[in-house]
Amino acid sequence: MAVFRIATYNVNSIRSRLHSLMPWLRENRPDVICLQETKVADDKFPLAEFADAGYHITFRGDRQYNGVAVASLAKPEAVFCGLGDGETADEDRLLRVSFPHFTVVNTYVPQGRERGTPQFAYKLEWFQRLRRYFERAFSPGESVIWCGDINVAPEDIDVHNPKRLRGHVCFTPEVWEAFDHVKDWGFVDVFRKHHPGEAQQYTFFDYRTPKSAERKLGWRVDHILATAPLAEKSTRCWIDMAPRVTEKPSDHTVVLAEFKFLYGSVAMNNSGETKRVNEAIQETFSRIENSLSAAADVGELIAYVLQELQEAFNIPFAWFSLVDHPETTGWKEILVKSPFLRERLNQIDATAFSELAVKGAGPVLANGDLKPFYRLLPQSNKYFIKSIAMAPITMNGVFIGSLNFGDTVPTRYHAEMDTSLLAHLASAVSKSLTDRRSETAKS
Repeated sequence: MAVFRIATYNVNSIRSRLHSLMPWLRENRPDVICLQETKVADDKFPLAEFADAGYHITFRGDRQYNGVAVASLAKPEAVFCGLGDGETADEDRLLRVSFPHFTVVNTYVPQGRERGTPQFAYKLEWFQRLRRYFERAFSPGESVIWCGDINVAPEDIDVHNPKRLRGHVCFTPEVWEAFDHVKDWGFVDVFRKHHPGEAQQYTFFDYRTPKSAERKLGWRVDHILATAPLAEKSTRCWIDMAPRVTEKPSDHTVVLAEFKFLYGSVAMNNSGETKRVNEAIQETFSRIENSLSAAADVGELIAYVLQELQEAFNIPFAWFSLVDHPETTGWKEILVKSPFLRERLNQIDATAFSELAVKGAGPVLANGDLKPFYRLLPQSNKYFIKSIAMAPITMNGVFIGSLNFGDTVPTRYHAEMDTSLLAHLASAVSKSLTDRRSETAKS
C-alpha cells in the first residue's frame, strides 16, 4: 500500500523560517504540511520557494499575526478559509483543504492570554464554534484530518511540570473540556494512538527558558487528529526535533503522521508515484484473486472481497448486489452475513436490505439511482453517496449482480486508476462463482 505522510508545524513567521523549512521539506517530502503563525500578508507570501520545491501552496494571513497555510504535492480540489458561521471570520486561523478522498483542516487556535480575560473567553468560544463547524461540514464516518497548533496540552504527561503549570491557558480544566468537546465529535489523537502514556514528548519549547529544547522543558500543544476511518490506517506518528535545534528556530517543532492506503492518496500527483501506487493496486487485486479458492462458501468469498477492497481503497461503502435470478436462490443472507457490512451499516434493516438485493439493486445502483439504498439507512448513517464505481458479476455467463464502490465525496476513481483492474477482479469472482456452481451441480 502507498504511504501518505502529513506534517504540522507552527513556523512563527514563515519568512524567518525558510532557511530551515525548505531543506526540511526536500529531505522529508511530506504529501501535505500544515503551517501556522505564518505572520505574513497574502501578497508577501513566499510562493516561489514552495513552487521550486514542487509544492502547491494555499494560505491566508495578516502582516504580523496569525496566518495559516497548507502545502501539498497534489493540487487541492477545494479550499475554504475561516469558520464560516457569520461571526468573526478568523480566516487566518482555519484553512480547510479538500483532496479527492479526504479533507485536511488546519487550525491555529487562539492562545487565550490569561484566564479571566476576554481573550480566554474567546478561546473557549472558538472551540465551541469549531465543534459546530465540524458538525456542519462533515460526518464522523468521513476521512478528515484536524491538525495544527491547537494550544492545548491535554494530559499531565504533555507538559514538563504539570503541578506548576496547571492553570495556564493551555493547561487548565476549562480548555481540556472545550478541546474534548471537539475531539468527542469523532476524532482520534493519532500521536497518542501510537505513544500511549509516553512522557517527555513535546512540540513547543519557550524561547524565554534557556536551552528549553535540550533540557526537555516543553509542551505538547501541536496535534494531528483523524476521524476513526482514517485513524485506523495510521501506521505511525512522531515528533521531529531537528527543526527546533537548528539555527534560528521556531519555538515549535514538527509533528508527522503516516497513513497506509491506496485509493485517493495525494501522492498520485506525479507519474512516478502513480506507477508505484498502481503496482501496489495490482498486487492487492492479485492477492484477492489468488485467495478466492480458499473461501469456505460463497458468502465468505464475497465478504472477503468486500473487506479487502474497502481496506485497500479507504472507501466507506463497498457492497455486492444481487439481481432476482434463479442462480441466486438461497443467497438472500449473503450481504448481512458479511462482518464488514455489519460494522459499517450496523443499524440497517437486514431483511429489507436482503430483499432489495434480490429485487434488482445491482442494475438500479449501476444506473445511479441511490434512493432505494438511502431508504434503508437510518438517519444517523445517511452519508451522502456521490459517486459509484461498479463492475458486473456473472455466473455461467448470466448477469447476477455487481460489485459496487460507493463514496461520500466526488471521486477520481476513473481518472486515477485503471478500471480494467476492477473489471478483471469482477471477472475472477465470476469465474470462481461459476466453478463453485459447477462443482455443486456435479455433486
